[in-house]
Amino acid sequence: MSLFYAIWEFVYCFAELFVTWRLLSAIFLLPHRVREDWKAFLWFVPLGIIQGVNAQGVMMSIAILYINIAYMTVLYVKKAETDKKDVLLIVATVCSSFYLFRLATIHLIGFLLDIGEFGRYLYMEHSIERLLVQLFQIVCLAILSGGLTHHFEKSPFDMECWRWTLLLVTVTENLAVIYFQGIFINYQWKDILQDVLLLSFVLHILATLVLAKFQWRYQKMRLDTADIRNAEILDKYHQLEEVQKAQASMLHDLRNYLVVLNGEISMGNREAAKRTLRDIIDTVPNVEPKTYTGHGVIDWLLRVKSAEAAEKGVEMFIAGDKVGELAITELEICTLLGNLLDNAVEAAQKAPEKWVDVEIWREKDLLFLNVGNSLAEPPKQSGRYFLTSKQDKMHHGIGLRNVDRVVRKYSGKLNFKVDEERFDAEVILNAKRRQE
Repeated sequence: MSLFYAIWEFVYCFAELFVTWRLLSAIFLLPHRVREDWKAFLWFVPLGIIQGVNAQGVMMSIAILYINIAYMTVLYVKKAETDKKDVLLIVATVCSSFYLFRLATIHLIGFLLDIGEFGRYLYMEHSIERLLVQLFQIVCLAILSGGLTHHFEKSPFDMECWRWTLLLVTVTENLAVIYFQGIFINYQWKDILQDVLLLSFVLHILATLVLAKFQWRYQKMRLDTADIRNAEILDKYHQLEEVQKAQASMLHDLRNYLVVLNGEISMGNREAAKRTLRDIIDTVPNVEPKTYTGHGVIDWLLRVKSAEAAEKGVEMFIAGDKVGELAITELEICTLLGNLLDNAVEAAQKAPEKWVDVEIWREKDLLFLNVGNSLAEPPKQSGRYFLTSKQDKMHHGIGLRNVDRVVRKYSGKLNFKVDEERFDAEVILNAKRRQE
C-alpha cells in the first residue's frame, strides 16, 4: 500500500502542476505552442517522485510542492518576459492559493463531520480518506483553473492594475495558512491562534475587497476612455469621408467644364487660348486620395497618422496590399491600427533616426500587420506589455492591452520583437470571422 500511496502522491502533485500550468498560460498570454510544451513537465518528474516516496514528512512534502510551482512560475516568467519584480508576487500568490485550498478543504470536511481530529488525521496521515479528499481537491482546482483560464482568454490580466490587490490577497492567504496549520499540527494552541489571527484575517479580507473594487473601477474607466477616444476618431473619419466625396464631385465637374470650354475655343482656332486651357486642365489636381490597401478606414488612418508623424519630424514608410472585406469592425480597426501607430510615432520621436515602417497585407483568410519603429533605447516591460513613459498613466499605457483584446477576439496572435535600435509589433488575425 505504501507504494500505491507514493504513486498517488506523485499523480496528485502532477495534477496540481497541470492546472497551474494552464492558468499561468492564460495570465501570461503565452503562445499556444508554449502552452503545450509537454517536454517541460519532465523537469517535474524527479520532484514528484520525491514527494511521492516522502510518505510521512508533511513539511518536506509542502516544500517540494512550493519548489515545483516556483520553478514552473519562473519558467513561465522567463518565456513570457515578465518584469522580474513581479516574479515573487506571482509565485507567492499561486503557492499560497493552492496550499490554502488544501488545508481549507480538509478543515471543512472535518467540521462538517463534526470530528475535529479527523481533519488533523487527513492532514498528517496517508489513507484512503485522504486519497478521496485529494481527488475532490483536484476536481475543484481543475474547474476553478478552467474558469479562470477562460476568463483571461477574453480579458487579459493587467499586472500593473492588480499588483497591490495580489499582494493583499497573498498576505491574507498566508495568515489563513498559518491558522489552519496551527490547528492541524499544534492542536492545543487552537484558541490562541484563533484570537491572534482572526482579526488580522478579517481586516485583510476587507482591505482586499475595497482595493479590488477601486482598481476594478479604475481599469474600467481606462478602457471606457480608450473606447470613447476611438469612437471620436471614427466619427472624424466619416465626416472627412463626406467632405472628400463632395470635393471630388465638385472638381470632377470643373474638369468637365474646362474640357467643354477648350473644345468651344478650339473651334474658333484660338491656339494660344487652347494651349492655356489645356495647361489648366492638366494642372487640375486629381483628388482621389492615396490608397494603400483599398480599405477605407485603414487607408484613412494611414494618411492621417502619416501626416501627424510628419508634423512631429517622423518619416513614415507604408507598404500595403489589397486586403478586401474584413470581419473586424471600423471601431476595432481604430483600436488596433491607431494604437500601434501612436505608440510607434511616440517612440520614434525620441530616437536619433526618426522613422516608422508599416506593412499590411492579406494571405487567404489571414490579415498581417507589422508596425516597426526606431528606438532611442529598449522599452521597459511589465509582463507581456511595455510600460508607458508618459506621466498621465491613466489615459496612456493601455494601448497594447486594447490591441491584444481585439487580436484575441479574432483568434489572432500579437508578437513583439525588440533589439537595440528597432521595435516591431506583429499582428496576425482572422480576416473573415471572429471568435464568439
